[in-house]
Amino acid sequence: MYYVILIIIFHSISIYSQYSSFDLLPTHTIGAGMAVEGVGIRDTVLNLSSNPAFLAGKNEKVIDGGGVVPFQGTQSSSLRPSHFGGYFPLNEVSGIGVRGRTVFQSSFPTDSRFTYLQTHIFYSRVFYESIYVSVGLGPGVGLRGQEQSNLSVSPYLSLGYVIGKITMGFSVQSPGGNYNYKLYRNGDYLKERLPPTVILGISYNVSQNFQFYSELKRVLYEKSSFTLNDEENKPKFDRGFGAELKAAFGMSLAIREESVWKIRTGIELGGKYDETGKNRRGTGLGFGFGYSPNPDEKGFQFNFSVLDYSLLSNKNGYPSETLFFAGLGYLY
Repeated sequence: MYYVILIIIFHSISIYSQYSSFDLLPTHTIGAGMAVEGVGIRDTVLNLSSNPAFLAGKNEKVIDGGGVVPFQGTQSSSLRPSHFGGYFPLNEVSGIGVRGRTVFQSSFPTDSRFTYLQTHIFYSRVFYESIYVSVGLGPGVGLRGQEQSNLSVSPYLSLGYVIGKITMGFSVQSPGGNYNYKLYRNGDYLKERLPPTVILGISYNVSQNFQFYSELKRVLYEKSSFTLNDEENKPKFDRGFGAELKAAFGMSLAIREESVWKIRTGIELGGKYDETGKNRRGTGLGFGFGYSPNPDEKGFQFNFSVLDYSLLSNKNGYPSETLFFAGLGYLY
């Protein structure tokens, strides 16, 4: 009986050590500089990843891509794509595009490394010059450790509304159905359903060059599941602020002369929870800059951002973690 109890305890620990809460990080370099996703910001390059609804109504084509490298102390993870895609207008009110983005990612600790990448073919349209709508559908795939899951269909819906100097954006996305790993941890069968996410953002344009932004992100953990060898094993993470709900605030300043420089900063209030439900990481600080050689921001745009979770990290929490984002877009 004693050995049976030890085996059960060891089995539970090994399960939980492989499983960590879903970390909903910014998917675009520009958003990372403000520590936000950016669904309520009108920026053509950013909108391709954050809220494609705002791409409608513009006679602009955009191609964009970027990546992220996470660091924890002196240890680094490999470069991974954070966002890529393109948008092409069909007429003055609508357009189509394709995008890919890394929605969930967790690099540390290495034994619970996880990445979820989704791609969409989407359609965007503007109504009455102020109401924006975008819908998309495409495959998603999960990576746990060295193993890749099956593909599953992932839909999304995003909305936007502009009134005067205020811009509001809303996005809801679902990872779709089950993601299966046939050789999880070199032998176990894992069936996982990832949680949908809902994001609401509001920006206020003080002027053409200065903007304030606030955002709420909600992860619907109650819609997720984690079944290992036909047994439900999902740990009970803490609910409430940080685990399910994150708030973020950012600002952007543009300096326009013969070229355009943009400086961004922001703060994210939330957390990263371990397998026991304890918060191991607190506030995130974002800083970034962007450069466009043309005053109308046409042509190439370069963006670089740092999202840091070490300066205001929790005592006795995870070691310091810093993510470096870089992206290159072309607007024409």
